[in-house]
Amino acid sequence: KEARTNLEDIQRRLFKLTISLLKEKYGVDGDKWWWEGVPLKIREDCLKRQNEDQGAKEKEQYLDLIDYHAIASHDWDYFKDYFSFSKDGGKKQQLDWIVKLNKIRQTTHHPEKWPATKDQVAFVREYYSKIMERFTLPEEK
Repeated sequence: KEARTNLEDIQRRLFKLTISLLKEKYGVDGDKWWWEGVPLKIREDCLKRQNEDQGAKEKEQYLDLIDYHAIASHDWDYFKDYFSFSKDGGKKQQLDWIVKLNKIRQTTHHPEKWPATKDQVAFVREYYSKIMERFTLPEEK
């Protein structure tokens, strides 16, 4: 349960930070941040789900945890100071924590796959601490 709650907080934090960074870099006029900052495949997937829901939510609310990996990878020079927790390896290795968290989330958020292992819970705890410390949002400053 702790891992599930922490993952939800992590995902909310990644969402707010990512959207904020994209808007800061690309601007909001004409949703430029969306068109230039979010890779095409992710935009298509989000818009498809938004259409299926008949526009119930904003397009960015359809982003999945793993999408932050692709968005950061897409513009690594801009995101690396936020998303890299290690100096080891290249971009792929430095973003691997999102892949691992996403796999753990698949366990914690689907009751038929429960429970998360002790190692998985420890990994979530570790990254929860790192993310909450590093990803200060504008309204928290």
